[in-house]
Amino acid sequence: MLGPNFRYCAKHYFDCADHSVALSHVAVAEHLHASGFRVTRVTPRFLPYSFRGTLPASARLTRTYLRFPPAWRLLGKQFLVVAEKP
Repeated sequence: MLGPNFRYCAKHYFDCADHSVALSHVAVAEHLHASGFRVTRVTPRFLPYSFRGTLPASARLTRTYLRFPPAWRLLGKQFLVVAEKP
């Protein structure tokens, strides 16, 4: 699962119409575990909150960002939680 992490983007979290429940990486992992999934990876800061901005869309820039996890700690506002059904 991938989604905006309320912990890191609370100021703008509810700006999107479909953001009606405040979720963090901890809450999502907890819900998945309670539903019988085995959580295999939790990345609290993964993608920026939005790719809308002053930079033009660029597959190359996106690939570079994904290959450089230190940037995630600075720019990441969305969580990534990976789980599997045992």
